[in-house]
Amino acid sequence: MPSKLNDMKRSVLAGAASRTDLRVLPVPETLKVSEAMVDKMVRELLGAGLVAETSALESDVVWRAVDGAGVTLVITDAGLAGIGIEPGTAPVEQPAAAAKTSKQDAIVALLRRRQGASLDEMTAATGWLPHSVRGWMSGAARKRLGLELVSEKDGSGTRRYHVAALRQSAGA
Repeated sequence: MPSKLNDMKRSVLAGAASRTDLRVLPVPETLKVSEAMVDKMVRELLGAGLVAETSALESDVVWRAVDGAGVTLVITDAGLAGIGIEPGTAPVEQPAAAAKTSKQDAIVALLRRRQGASLDEMTAATGWLPHSVRGWMSGAARKRLGLELVSEKDGSGTRRYHVAALRQSAGA
């Protein structure tokens, strides 16, 4: 199977291998592909046995929901072997400079959670003012990153934002 891996799939697997929890999602930001392409690549990796489903933690990006519980993806031993990493070895820690999360990364991670994020959560995570967060959502998120954002009010009346494609797949 390793010979059939293209550069994008190798990047997805390498990104997972570089994390201590071996999570596949979110895919590395260096991949400038649509949510649909990510979905297709991950399904192919899942079908090939290079990634596997596992229960999602609160902080994980949810791949799909099963009986109301979130499921995420991890790289398998076959996936590690496919990119030339010996299975069973601990993942290499990212250097401190590379491990730093940008404010944009923090917001995107919040928006990709199954429950999405409120404006208060996004301002707390970034230190930005509410108008700056709204500007980022309409400018960078929608136009530059191509994220389709949905805004809904939850049961308590709080407006929550989330990435549309992830919300749809979570309900399936």
